[in-house]
Amino acid sequence: MTLTARVKVGEDPGTAVDFPEQGFGVEPDTLGRAALQLLREDHSVNMQYVYPHIGFDAASARQHLKALAEEERRAGAGPDSEFRTSVKKFRITSKAIGLELIAGLFLSVLDSPEETHCPCRAHIVGQKAVPYSWAQQGNPDVRADYRDFAILAEVTTIRRFTMEDVDRQWKGACTHAVAVTDRPRVYCLMVNRLGLALTDKREREEQAAQHRRHLAKLRNAPELLSEAANEAAQKARQAGVEEDAEREPPDVKFLLLHIEDMAQIASRLHALYCGSRRRARELTEDVLGAVLDDVHTKMMEHLATKGEFPKGWASTTFKKLLDDHVVKKQEPAGDEAAA
Repeated sequence: MTLTARVKVGEDPGTAVDFPEQGFGVEPDTLGRAALQLLREDHSVNMQYVYPHIGFDAASARQHLKALAEEERRAGAGPDSEFRTSVKKFRITSKAIGLELIAGLFLSVLDSPEETHCPCRAHIVGQKAVPYSWAQQGNPDVRADYRDFAILAEVTTIRRFTMEDVDRQWKGACTHAVAVTDRPRVYCLMVNRLGLALTDKREREEQAAQHRRHLAKLRNAPELLSEAANEAAQKARQAGVEEDAEREPPDVKFLLLHIEDMAQIASRLHALYCGSRRRARELTEDVLGAVLDDVHTKMMEHLATKGEFPKGWASTTFKKLLDDHVVKKQEPAGDEAAA
């Protein structure tokens, strides 16, 4: 299992480079703490603590955005051009990039994927990549490839969801999932502040309707995926690519995680696999797929029978199933074994 998290960053998979730079180690527990800090919305803490600990040079990213904005200004672009707006709203930009990178690094320590790619925009300085803007439309926020399946992560730091925000994230996730052509199975992690359960009283009061819509999308995922597959086939036929139009979409399973859930799972991975005492068997691709299948099955069963989820259900269930598969059971003592 890879315990030093590492991803490829850059819009083009063919020219993507390693992140963080060589020699910079990121362990799972660091990812968990970083994700929780992002939830607190303190930009100063993020700049001074969170981003440096995951290898994200946010100060250089801000300077690069300023340079791009100046280039656009000199070229006659308006004050609301893309990069000038990004500089103005850098707190939002940096949080979005930060969560994408945390999610990518998180996926990279789940077994040893062939490659984990975060298609955010990145400025390459020598051998160092400086991400400066989030993944562009048409790409999942993160993709990790294994032999027989891919894991996608669709993440957002939106604090107060609108109904349109819920619809937009689900439509994008379904579109990205059915576009996977080289793996028969896809697991899509939906990571946001809604999750399976809202975490505090204010969220429960203000986001109840949006959360119900989020769960309804999970319940109706097969229909949403079918619509996305039909749209993709229609576009392929219009482009004259009949082979793509006739292609069977992959088997897709969604797992809904609150950002806190991702943090808790990362901490559990650290407890199992880091430190001087290795407490678990190797987390192989087969085991990881079995854990994800089991979590999805239990999630859908709970949704069908009870409807509402308690806080932390996703991370608690994931950790329990992970333990069931990988934690080494104590061998009975000699006399007890003989008996």
